[in-house]
Amino acid sequence: MLALCHTGRPTDALAAYEGARQRLAEAMGADPGPALQSLHERILRQDPTLLPLPAMPVP
Repeated sequence: MLALCHTGRPTDALAAYEGARQRLAEAMGADPGPALQSLHERILRQDPTLLPLPAMPVP
């Protein structure tokens, strides 16, 4: 999810969270842990620390 956010794809990051949440619920009857829930909330809030990273210069 972080990689998707850092590459400018927050919608895909949210979809990844939803997929993981569904798989956990179906397989184990569980919800994502606090760290994953926190990241999900940060993405929804558009936390500025999750903005795309600048491109690395190519030598």
